[in-house]
Amino acid sequence: MKVRVVVIGGGATGAGVFLALTRRGVETLLVEKRDLSSGTTSRSTRLIHGGIRYLENLDFGLVFEALRERAWVAETFPHLLRPLKIHIPLYRDGGRSPLIVGAGVKLYDLLAGRGKIAPSEVYLTPSSVPDEVEVKREGLKGLFTFTDYQILLPERMVLEGVRAGVALGGSYLSRSEVTGGEVRGDSVLLKIRTPAGMMDVEAEAVVVAAGPWGDGVRKLFGLGGRLIRPSKGTHLELPPIVERAYFVESGRDGRLFFILPFLGHTLVGTTDTEYTGVPDAVRPTAEEVEYLVEGLKKVLPGRRGDAPILGAFSGVRPLIDVPGREESRISRRHRVVVEEGRVVTVVGGKLTTWRKMGEDCVRKVLPILGERNSAPLSPHFPSAGVEREEVITLLKERYHLSGETAEVFFSLYGGEAEEVIREGGSDASLKSAVFAETGETPLNLVRAFTHEFAHTLGDAVLRRMLLGKTPGRGRRYRKEFVRILVSFLGMGEGEARDMVDEFEEEVRRTFPGPDDLLRQGESVK
Repeated sequence: MKVRVVVIGGGATGAGVFLALTRRGVETLLVEKRDLSSGTTSRSTRLIHGGIRYLENLDFGLVFEALRERAWVAETFPHLLRPLKIHIPLYRDGGRSPLIVGAGVKLYDLLAGRGKIAPSEVYLTPSSVPDEVEVKREGLKGLFTFTDYQILLPERMVLEGVRAGVALGGSYLSRSEVTGGEVRGDSVLLKIRTPAGMMDVEAEAVVVAAGPWGDGVRKLFGLGGRLIRPSKGTHLELPPIVERAYFVESGRDGRLFFILPFLGHTLVGTTDTEYTGVPDAVRPTAEEVEYLVEGLKKVLPGRRGDAPILGAFSGVRPLIDVPGREESRISRRHRVVVEEGRVVTVVGGKLTTWRKMGEDCVRKVLPILGERNSAPLSPHFPSAGVEREEVITLLKERYHLSGETAEVFFSLYGGEAEEVIREGGSDASLKSAVFAETGETPLNLVRAFTHEFAHTLGDAVLRRMLLGKTPGRGRRYRKEFVRILVSFLGMGEGEARDMVDEFEEEVRRTFPGPDDLLRQGESVK
């Protein structure tokens, strides 16, 4: 098989590169060894943000760029985003100056320009802090707010980017792993293990967009050295202990981490420490859990700070390798490196800037192909510019959906929601809520298989449905999963049960619950 470019990695970075190349008419093959967004993208804090904390590092250019990309994401994927006011409480035993933080939130507004979501707020005395703010008052010396976006399913943003690239002529292989490669003259030869067997591919260029796996992929092409500093981030999932979002200082080292309301529970994180293990095997440790619980108790009073842990998860960020610098001090900028003339690696970056990373990468790839950076084609993003209330009202009135079900279909599909419902046909059971935590329906699960590249139940639930973002991950719906797989996807009962078994094993392996944390010796109180 011959193509012009092979992109390795189906997370946010790979999707950005794939989209940027296909927009320019470049024949491109995207290869992912597991599923779209099954790595770092699915383990994020689920924010589309400018990175206000990078102002402390005087990285104004990065913040300005990220805020500009935040505005693009908001315009293109409005169904996936929710504005989120975030509160920064400062205490007397902390290391940050109220005047500097106050200036920082105002500068954040200024850098956002017309993309500003809501004005920041500054409360320089404890008595001026609104009563509804849930943090401890003892030792409080001020409070500051800024607004970013929470993204419900970053995996669906990646999915829409890949679908747009395929519509522009690109190809996508999942469950396929590059096992070898060689630059030979004006070509790159690759060996790819696919579910159907080994495949030989010849390309003019290869882009390594494999996140923390990037250096390992580079070795397949005989490239040495280290471009990536893997940094581990761990999050906790707790009951709904806050109604507002917070960005707070750790009492241990002064690092900032988030406490966020999310889908009926609370998301706390993240840590930021060097990771030397295999990215596939990353899991939370008792020490990381203790670090976050300690920070939580510092700012939340009484029973809020003593809430039980429902679950935890970890991911690995692919930071640019800067010897001698702590992970939390390394810029989240990205870098594009060309080696051996035809192997291009994207390093660093952040979820919010995935499109910009792709565009910057293409500027390095096109000269390798002997191409100019011509005016790109416009991809079709069906939710761009749609109005939430208009779509939800239409779904309720025309298709007699409940408000909750209409909200679910808009949140997942945006401007495609009506088309999805029409394609679901007249069977009302397909559109009736089955999954209580999120209000999702059998149709949402079925469509993941029929239209969204899902091959396993884990692909569908964990990376295409809101259910996969709840602490239980849908494990209590074994009977319902089997029924839907048999009734609507035509599987035999044995095959369906095997698929559910595989799903439960993936959840156990990836998302340790309270019992798993206790086995590590960690108290969850």
